[in-house]
Amino acid sequence: MANEPVPNEHMADEPVPNERVLLPDCLPTQLGVDDEDDIFMAADSSCSICNVASLHSRQVRNVDSHRSASNNSRESITDTTTPADLCRLSRTSMCSDRQSRVSSLQIDADPSFELHEPEFIRAVGLAAALRMAGKHWRDNSGSDLTFNLSRPCTSIDVFFSHSWRSRWWLKVLAILYYFNGTSACAAALVVHVILLSLAFAEHDVPWISGGVASAVVLEAGQVMPVSFNFRYVPACLAFFMVFFFKQLMTVRSPTCFLDKMCINQTDVVKKDKGVRQLGALLRYSEHMMVLWQPEYLTRLWCVFELAAFTYLHGHKQGSLVFYPLKLPLLAMCLCMFHFVASLSLTILSPFSLGSEWHMNWLNDSVHPSLQFLYLWAVYFVICFAGLYCIPSFFLWKFCKWHVEDADTIYSQLLDFKVSRTQCFLEEDREYVTSCIRRWFDSTGHFEDYVQCELREIVLQHKGKNLRLPFSVFVVGSLSHLFMGTNFALDCWLAGANMSAASTAIVTVFITFCSDSLALHLTLRLAASDFGYTQAGTFASSNIGGALATACLFSAANATGLAMLIPCIPLWTAACILLFFAGANLLVAHPELFSKMFH
Repeated sequence: MANEPVPNEHMADEPVPNERVLLPDCLPTQLGVDDEDDIFMAADSSCSICNVASLHSRQVRNVDSHRSASNNSRESITDTTTPADLCRLSRTSMCSDRQSRVSSLQIDADPSFELHEPEFIRAVGLAAALRMAGKHWRDNSGSDLTFNLSRPCTSIDVFFSHSWRSRWWLKVLAILYYFNGTSACAAALVVHVILLSLAFAEHDVPWISGGVASAVVLEAGQVMPVSFNFRYVPACLAFFMVFFFKQLMTVRSPTCFLDKMCINQTDVVKKDKGVRQLGALLRYSEHMMVLWQPEYLTRLWCVFELAAFTYLHGHKQGSLVFYPLKLPLLAMCLCMFHFVASLSLTILSPFSLGSEWHMNWLNDSVHPSLQFLYLWAVYFVICFAGLYCIPSFFLWKFCKWHVEDADTIYSQLLDFKVSRTQCFLEEDREYVTSCIRRWFDSTGHFEDYVQCELREIVLQHKGKNLRLPFSVFVVGSLSHLFMGTNFALDCWLAGANMSAASTAIVTVFITFCSDSLALHLTLRLAASDFGYTQAGTFASSNIGGALATACLFSAANATGLAMLIPCIPLWTAACILLFFAGANLLVAHPELFSKMFH
């Protein structure tokens, strides 16, 4: 599909007749009126929903006396219900009623979904779609060679819905992350468990587990030697290998739909027939993967594909996969960064903080009550200056991108208009608009569908703020997980049981808590006035934000690293872990606590 925008000057939306907004049965009672007709006494104005909101502001004093009727409503209306909330309630009810009416249509009788020529239902294997480092995603120009890579089929596993304006390598990375990420983690975990089992049985592989140097740990005031080694590296390499090449290792590759490969791009007649079969393609697709970027909802075909698929398959749990493209980028950048950091820690620790002279000095010169604070301060300086000072600029930039994307997708769905979408060929616009009118009665109903139900579907997948999935931090911290468990086993084999226990606690802390908490706090900072250039100077919103990000990550990780040396009781370390876990949950999911204490 071509991507150049064409002004929508020749197409006008059908006039939509004024419709009565369908409200929940309990709403007139909750508003303190006797007849639903009283609600629409100002229906001649431009927005009946806003009139309902105004009426609510006048009738809110009567809510308490009729609250028992709220059980019949989809949402409770309380004293604190705002006119905007009531507007949303009314709008959602209207959309649900329209959807129930649309769902009664016989899809089999709709010509848009009828399969006229089965040979036009084609799919391509995932390996072929990603061959040559994602070459076929770099532009939208197709050829007979690319078309011949697809084959006729009876069903499609995944329908890729995307805009060709998005960066191709972000889409390839997102597809790899979705299809190969879980298998890569499982393969890495299996390799790591095998190597740890061999070490436990004293059958180590010498070239893997050979010590770089002997570090020492404090154990009940005594200095004990422990070997630092690279036993965790094969697991990390196994992750990268499966992540990038799993599609080449499987016997049956998932079947996918990519327009330039599954619709003939060289024959105009066949291309037109293939486009006209798009409804049937969506009907025979099991899943849709939306590769989302801010430009996605500006393309008429993209919105059409998304709305049509949810119209057909919206009742199927998990059929829609909504993927913001920047999240896999963050996960893999964190994974690579932490892998390098783990290697650096393994090589440098025996000669610095883990050296014998430093441990003897710490044990002899620093009071036990101050050892944790001393180690925290040292690790904070090392993390800030040596690890996060430069990467923090990327992390801060990503958080600003993420906040902007969350605002963009919410506003795009809430204010969606067909007239604002872009389409290259006018005949394509005419075809899409005619389908919309047939499926949704009018373009106005289609806009209501996108603004209400489609928005709710998207928000159910990623939340209003596009919260970061926990899997991003697990993938990003895999090397820390493998390195920590490896070092804990070495401590236990060396007889340093306290150090082994504290290392296990630190491993859980760094893998699941520290980065997640620091990044969510950075997101909160980016969403404030501090994160916007127009709200402050360039230095405060960019350099200051990056430095604040470095401080947050350094403080969180220094807390965990300072517990590696068991200079505080294990119960204290466990309490610190629980505190950070609770703080992480509070920052990442504040709605859980608001509901709990409401």
